[in-house]
Amino acid sequence: MLKAKLDKNFTTLNLKPKLILLAAISLAGMLIVLMLFLNAITKSLYYEREMQTHQLIETGNSVIKHFHNLQVNGELSKSQAQNRAMDILRSTTYGDNGYFWINDTNGIMLMHPYTPEYIGKSMLEFTDKNGKKFFVDIVRVAKSGGGLVEYYWPKPGFKDAKRKLSNVILFKPWDWVLGTGIYLDDIENEIKLVSYRALWIIVIVFILISLVSMYVSKHFLNEMCELAQHDPLTSLQTRRSLSEEIPGFISSHDRKIKEVLAVIFLDIDFFKKINDTYGHSYGDKVLAQVGKSILQSIRPNDIGVRFGGEEFVIIMLCDSENEAVIVASRIREAVNKVNFEYKNKSFSITLSGGIAIRSEGEVFEDLLQRADNNLYKAKEAGRDRLCY
Repeated sequence: MLKAKLDKNFTTLNLKPKLILLAAISLAGMLIVLMLFLNAITKSLYYEREMQTHQLIETGNSVIKHFHNLQVNGELSKSQAQNRAMDILRSTTYGDNGYFWINDTNGIMLMHPYTPEYIGKSMLEFTDKNGKKFFVDIVRVAKSGGGLVEYYWPKPGFKDAKRKLSNVILFKPWDWVLGTGIYLDDIENEIKLVSYRALWIIVIVFILISLVSMYVSKHFLNEMCELAQHDPLTSLQTRRSLSEEIPGFISSHDRKIKEVLAVIFLDIDFFKKINDTYGHSYGDKVLAQVGKSILQSIRPNDIGVRFGGEEFVIIMLCDSENEAVIVASRIREAVNKVNFEYKNKSFSITLSGGIAIRSEGEVFEDLLQRADNNLYKAKEAGRDRLCY
């Protein structure tokens, strides 16, 4: 109940919505970082594969140039040089599904290690699953100096077409278009794997942050509850805590009407003079000692409250009014026995008090007011006494 009241009374410390907002911001921030990270990884992987195809196409082109040089030097005929170059490129594979192929600028397939059925056929009208005539693009890009072409083509040994990014180059002396490429689903699968791992890390980090936030907020709220319930100077309960404690006392008294519900209202006599003479810091020392004396004098089930300034309230259930008088007298005697010293000066203090006993059905505010009225009677009668 106290936490609920704190939420109501301390609107500036409305922690729950703020913690939810903090968690949402943290999660959003981590997701943004994840997206930026994945975007960077994606670009890096694509760039890496593009560079890989560029290196491979240059390697394949150097094989063709080598045999063309043998032809030019007369060591091999043109057909021999071309066949030797095709044989080497046909057998050159890399990774799980990397290979070279050759077609001419008319789109005629000259060499392909996995689809020999296309050899000798024009591929210019061939379309992928999106209807793209990608061999037209392959020839065009090759003629324009070489570069990348994206399309769909089945992996070796499979029927389903996958996205492929190929690098093509034209070897003009033989009118050959050399191509090689990578399947993009490999990159996509790698990105998915990285995404899942990163997402799990985010989930774990988010859970840890949430748990830490809950622990910190609970600890902070407990401290706030403690501050709301207990006065740090006197260790007594605060006036705010009365709203939490009183219903229990009233309910118990209503059930056991033979019990006495008593309120003791105490006040330090001439406390202003103490502050004016010895200073507020020493006045705080006096208040702390009074709180200590009250706690040592009341019973375990009694409630001691610093009501405000130098005023104190004790709430108790007892068998008789006399029992309340005994407890109040014990407190006054304990306080009066304390010898305060300040710069070689010593002094003691006294308490005035008023006691009120609850009538059947009486509301607590009226009971507290009667105890306060009795306190003022004690002061008007000369202080250092009890009235009830």
